[in-house]
Amino acid sequence: MPININRFMNPIKRKRSNIENCNNFLDKLEHKGEEILALSKEVNDLLSEYSFTFGISKANCLEDLENQLEKEFSEIARLKEINELKLLAELDEKLRAAYISYVNNCDELYIKISDFIQKLKFDSKYLYSIGWAEKWTDLWVYDIEKDKRENKVISTPEPLSNGTCIVQLPNSELFCYGNSFFSGISCIIDLETFTVKKLLPYGSPSWCCGAVYYKNCVYFFGGWDKQNYMLFAEKFDLAGNRWLKSPKLPEASSGCSCVLFQECIYICGFFHSKVYKYDLEIESYSNINFPVLCSKMSKLLFSGNSRLYLIQEPGILFESDYGSEYAWSKIGAFNLKWNYSAFRKKVNQSVFISFISYNCMSCFKFDLVRKSLEKLAR
Repeated sequence: MPININRFMNPIKRKRSNIENCNNFLDKLEHKGEEILALSKEVNDLLSEYSFTFGISKANCLEDLENQLEKEFSEIARLKEINELKLLAELDEKLRAAYISYVNNCDELYIKISDFIQKLKFDSKYLYSIGWAEKWTDLWVYDIEKDKRENKVISTPEPLSNGTCIVQLPNSELFCYGNSFFSGISCIIDLETFTVKKLLPYGSPSWCCGAVYYKNCVYFFGGWDKQNYMLFAEKFDLAGNRWLKSPKLPEASSGCSCVLFQECIYICGFFHSKVYKYDLEIESYSNINFPVLCSKMSKLLFSGNSRLYLIQEPGILFESDYGSEYAWSKIGAFNLKWNYSAFRKKVNQSVFISFISYNCMSCFKFDLVRKSLEKLAR
């Protein structure tokens, strides 16, 4: 009776086939991870572009992505080692577990990051300014793409005003703090529905301060307490929903303009010429001395392309050297007058600026390449 060689060969063929299938499957998992890493690069690029607005270098979802993908890639590498050792029984069990975990994580993260990208792109399209009526809040909205402005009437427990400090958060929300009545009202407005999304604990009575968002906290500086300029400096912890004290300003000030630049906050006072640097790591201030600057009031700080810009009365514009806050030069003068509580946003190679003037929104575009200023929505 002839020997049925297939009886011996079929298990070997199946084993080889399983090894090839497992390797192919693991390669597909790696490819899926690479697709998401490419998506994460898009997020990084967007964050680099809009970090001026939001004061963030990396989103929480991106940190989750990197941590989870690192774990999953490590598991895939281990499974490949097992596969090469032909331990198919253990591999099959581990592979099923890895597949469920990895695919679920990847799908969830892909959706989360895609949503984040859409929100980030949405948040980059508009400028905002707060005005006020007797009972309601006027939120002025400027569409950068359409060069069009309109106002939305929002019901708040207390009216906000043109001295209300507003800070855009990286999730289509606007943090509002303070009003002309010195109540310390704080709330978050949903920028997609234009409604009050959340009322926050009241802060110290203040009006006309400057603010910056950084790593899930909003930092506030200066202000007016009905009698005097203030040394006021506090931060609101969004995760803990609470106010925290910060070191007081070296000099009392109101109408501050603040900007995040190289992991520090730069603050200029509306009613004096000095500029201070607040180091977020050691929580201390230092005075930035500009020999070129005049003694006029410093009114507006903004940044772009690794440079700081400062406008002093009556519209003199200064620019720092690349990557430095210590060497400055005068680059122009503009016939520009503005109110406090200016809102700024960098988009591509321009910085857009808005503020309330005579109960109406004024908008400007500063071209970072040509160093020119253009009035918008005439």
